[in-house]
Amino acid sequence: MARDLVSIVKRSRREKVALHPKAVKALTKRAYGPGQHGQTQGRSKPSQYAIQLREKQKVKRMYGLLEKQFRRVVTAAERKTGVTGDIILQLLELVSITPSTVSVLRHHAGLLASWSLMATLC
Repeated sequence: MARDLVSIVKRSRREKVALHPKAVKALTKRAYGPGQHGQTQGRSKPSQYAIQLREKQKVKRMYGLLEKQFRRVVTAAERKTGVTGDIILQLLELVSITPSTVSVLRHHAGLLASWSLMATLC
């Protein structure tokens, strides 16, 4: 099975959001993107496509999904009636690492630090 082996801190710096508690320190220390050109990015205004892509990548990385898994969730959400974005988030809550809704509520309440911690405790 394929996995994303990139560091969670690197992913957090790329998205400019702390995806894990240990990424908070790195985001305050280095507020720029990772890599050789991380400090020089952001000179021009990002296009609408770039903004949409960053949001999609952020959601994928928050829930630990790869592209094919995320695409399946999107197609399932498009089949249902209603606002597609809301339905995607509802489906992601159900198919996240653990199917336990109590754990999802604990995570959103701030009692669990990350999705991986939620999976190990349940």
